[in-house]
Amino acid sequence: MGLILVSTNNLDFKIKRLEALLEKGDFNGAVAVSGDLEEKGLEDSKALTLMAEVKVIEGDYDRAGALARKAIDNNSLNIVARYVLACSLRKKRKLLEAADIYKQIINWKPDDPVAHLYLADALSDAGQNEEALSAYLRAARLDKQGDVGKLARESILRLRGVK
Repeated sequence: MGLILVSTNNLDFKIKRLEALLEKGDFNGAVAVSGDLEEKGLEDSKALTLMAEVKVIEGDYDRAGALARKAIDNNSLNIVARYVLACSLRKKRKLLEAADIYKQIINWKPDDPVAHLYLADALSDAGQNEEALSAYLRAARLDKQGDVGKLARESILRLRGVK
């Protein structure tokens, strides 16, 4: 029984360590810890999400998407995993699929300016400029003073052809 507790504690420690390394921007350390966790075949939604983030950083978008989907399957309310999934889809130029994921996030968090901004970016990249403009406007309204709002306003001007 004691060995199980040690293993669980060790696993919890590694998950927390991976999270801390990502927050610090220590990507080499994160890759090492993530690889160790991935070998264990975890089902923990948070660990899977963190490992998916590492895979995005490494440029392995297929694996990132697979890990993010598994995290979502294990916890359907895992919004961070949805962000990671959408990011991996955008990197693979599956823009409308990414937009659908951002729309799911917006359904749960309608006041999240980041989700509106990323939705707009995906739609803009897909050439759906009218729908992108609406999403940029929502992001700008939701974050009038912040960086997200500033990015949204700059994108609105770009879409409208204003320099």
